[in-house]
Amino acid sequence: MYLYLYGIVEPETACPPFPTGINGTRVFSQKYGDIAVLLGDIRTSKIRPERRHLKLHEEVVREFMKRGTVLPVSYGTIAQRMQIAHLMEHNHKALRANLTEFSGKVETHLKLVWDVDNIYKYFLEQHPELQEEAATVFSRRMPSQWEKIELGKLFEELLKEEREKYVQKVEKALSSYCNEIKELNVADERNILRLACLIERDKEKEFDEGVRQMAGDFNDIHSFEITGPWSLYNFCNIHLAVPGMGRRHVFSR
Repeated sequence: MYLYLYGIVEPETACPPFPTGINGTRVFSQKYGDIAVLLGDIRTSKIRPERRHLKLHEEVVREFMKRGTVLPVSYGTIAQRMQIAHLMEHNHKALRANLTEFSGKVETHLKLVWDVDNIYKYFLEQHPELQEEAATVFSRRMPSQWEKIELGKLFEELLKEEREKYVQKVEKALSSYCNEIKELNVADERNILRLACLIERDKEKEFDEGVRQMAGDFNDIHSFEITGPWSLYNFCNIHLAVPGMGRRHVFSR
């Protein structure tokens, strides 16, 4: 029998009621000294990254986040009971230190986008150098592939420069509300930035108000979105040696 790992918590956080986890099995906890691990029975040593499983994994972690600090284990971490006992014993110091460091803290995400229908057209209007280059390229009936590539490179350079300016501005405005800020990858061209913000659990409203005040300095084409709180995937990064499983990045997405 294998066990599925959801997260590491304080023993007092690992208390009933226990939610249902992946494959309909009840989540339970195992205490190891002054820390505990959240587990679930599972019949196989591997699990596919299916949406329904990912959703259940996150739901379990979020349920225990309501009760206290959770060091989230990456999706799909499966081991046997003896391996888990060795993991907890060999890495107790690092786990204990992280539980203390992140006690009372949560991760919140902030996204800023250009709320326009066509981001390329918007940049043409805002950047004369791009407009001039585009006019030169398309003055010919059939521009070459190389010319179109060079035009695309200029657009990407301007996009990168604009994003960097916004990141600096937003991070400066929010620094007093956050313990730490990390820049995340953006999904498409309209996205200006995505930030993971580590904040005190009891200061979420202050953070939201700080974002609201900052948003007043931006115009109508900018749209802010706050999501969370999320588990600490972007801040709790521990490389643990799992006996029999090799060395892996356990605490990550």
